[in-house]
Amino acid sequence: MNLLYPWLKKYFKKIKKKYINNKLHHAILFQTQKGLGINNLIKKIIQLIFCNNIKNNICKICNGCKYNIYNHPDLIHFKKKNKKKKINIDDIRMIKERIYTTPHQNGNKIIWLNNSKKITENANNALLKILEEPPKNTYFIIKNNHFNILKNTLKSRFLIFYIKNPSEKNSLKWFLKKKNNHLYKKYLICLRTNYGSPLSAKKFLNNNLWNLRKYFFKNINICIKKKNFLNLIYFLNEKYIFHQINWLINIFLDCIKYKFKIYNNIINIDKKKIIIEINKKYNINIINKFISIFMKLKKYLYFTPGINFELILIKQLIKLNNISLYKNY
Repeated sequence: MNLLYPWLKKYFKKIKKKYINNKLHHAILFQTQKGLGINNLIKKIIQLIFCNNIKNNICKICNGCKYNIYNHPDLIHFKKKNKKKKINIDDIRMIKERIYTTPHQNGNKIIWLNNSKKITENANNALLKILEEPPKNTYFIIKNNHFNILKNTLKSRFLIFYIKNPSEKNSLKWFLKKKNNHLYKKYLICLRTNYGSPLSAKKFLNNNLWNLRKYFFKNINICIKKKNFLNLIYFLNEKYIFHQINWLINIFLDCIKYKFKIYNNIINIDKKKIIIEINKKYNINIINKFISIFMKLKKYLYFTPGINFELILIKQLIKLNNISLYKNY
């Protein structure tokens, strides 16, 4: 069963209306962030396009609906098995060959590119040429994460849907079927830690990340009290490094909010003691420098594949430690 989350229903309704009225653009781009269940929305749209008896709803009984969408002969679901491999020009040529063959079902074909980040420059140019004069009844669907940079020339060929996070109130309502004050606080922290993504927050709470965060902040507290950030080297884990960098950035941002008495938007509402301790030791200029260091570290690690993890980490922690020893005016 393909569950369509409540915050996605309005987007599906809009797309369905366009499709039924023969006004749906041949290329759709979902600009979004992780943790919103966009793949479920895409699957629903694919079911809609492949249904042979579509009027107001997906019929679920025709030949198009009986297929598992991943096995549908008219779907090209392009997802690299090896996550490190790019979508290259040969892949686009393969797609081109398939879309110009005769469709098996109701005349529609769909190309679903799962990760726009992996499209190489040559593949991008080849895809542009296809999109300029696409075959009839052929739909392209691409999902693009906010952190990925998609070329404007490619974006201009798509009808773009900007998928927003549900409100904090609606996310909490969705997650908390029954009132539970203890769970409410936990989920609120997870939600804010994951930038408002409900599914990421739920995953965060239900796996090891919640306990990892708890252990991490315990050690952060020790580093802050001793003014020795070099000890972070023992607690920063390459597997979870982006989570940990985000936790550090967020706690320092919380310190700035706290200084300006913006209490309603504090992310780490369970770490008030650490926030107060940091604010006692450091002024706002130093805290801003801390944030800058971790933002740069995140950028280095994200955009430089194969970088020496320990070397860049030590280099940035030395900078952090030197700044932490400045006299706090």
